[in-house]
Amino acid sequence: MMKKYFLLINVLLIFNGQDTAAADRMMVENNLNQPEIFPSETTNCADTTDLALMNDCAIKVYQQADKRLQELYQQLMPSKQSSTEHPLLNSNEKKLFKKSHASWLKSREDYCKFATQAIKNEPGYPFHKYDCLRRITQQYIQNLEKYIEDLDV
Repeated sequence: MMKKYFLLINVLLIFNGQDTAAADRMMVENNLNQPEIFPSETTNCADTTDLALMNDCAIKVYQQADKRLQELYQQLMPSKQSSTEHPLLNSNEKKLFKKSHASWLKSREDYCKFATQAIKNEPGYPFHKYDCLRRITQQYIQNLEKYIEDLDV
């Protein structure tokens, strides 16, 4: 509901003669003031008024989250060469995890395409797309970390 409200503000500002960068900044500032599900450990990408810097920042923050996700994936699905310890998952669990992880990756991409399609041609699109990818990835990271913790390893 909030995103629709901010998209409406963006449209109204554009039609009232304001530039899209100002509208995007307003959307970002209001959106980032909402409580985070997983607090960012990096610079707040909305600290600047330069949309290109905001877009670059959002990409970098997403890449950090994706790197952490890859680390957790390797922890659950170690390569045979690096598997000197007792594996966390048995072979059946590995098959199930691999299948569910692939489905999750597709779902994440599809959802963020859906969530940002209304602003696809706007200058702030990269920021919103990568912020979406980051938030969903960080939720999944929390789930995987909790799963690993619950294995009592």
